[in-house]
Amino acid sequence: MKKEIYINNTRFDFLYPEGLSLWKLVENEQLVLGQIMDLEMYSDKLGKNIDRNNVRAFVTFLQRNKVTFTKILHESSIALKGLFNAINQHSFTSETKSNISFKLSDIDYKGCSEIINQENEFDLIFFPFNIQNKFMDIGGFVWRAIYRRNNLLGVFCDRV
Repeated sequence: MKKEIYINNTRFDFLYPEGLSLWKLVENEQLVLGQIMDLEMYSDKLGKNIDRNNVRAFVTFLQRNKVTFTKILHESSIALKGLFNAINQHSFTSETKSNISFKLSDIDYKGCSEIINQENEFDLIFFPFNIQNKFMDIGGFVWRAIYRRNNLLGVFCDRV
């Protein structure tokens, strides 16, 4: 089933599988900064269902301040690159490691913090690539930057 939501005069077509509290936006470039990415919003970690208002509020949060989101992406890349280098200190040459970058592919909404002023919690999901050789195999692991509002809480790789 599909559900349409209009936010700031832009139509978003979400997939909404029946029986699941999941809102999924697939390969959308209107979400933020013109980057093609997915957005997934499940029942939050406290088991509360996500409704149309939650979706609208989170997308508005993402789109409200593009400068802040650009800083979030930059901050995530620095932290993820540090983790990548630590994990792969013996796997790649220093030249290869210096040419690693991370491409945002997905935003995974976790809900609102009950403890900290109802602030959005979400993961940014990235995949690494070599900027000089995009076909180089550097692993297909998911790399996450974990956020509460604009604050980086940590980074994670599912390989570790």
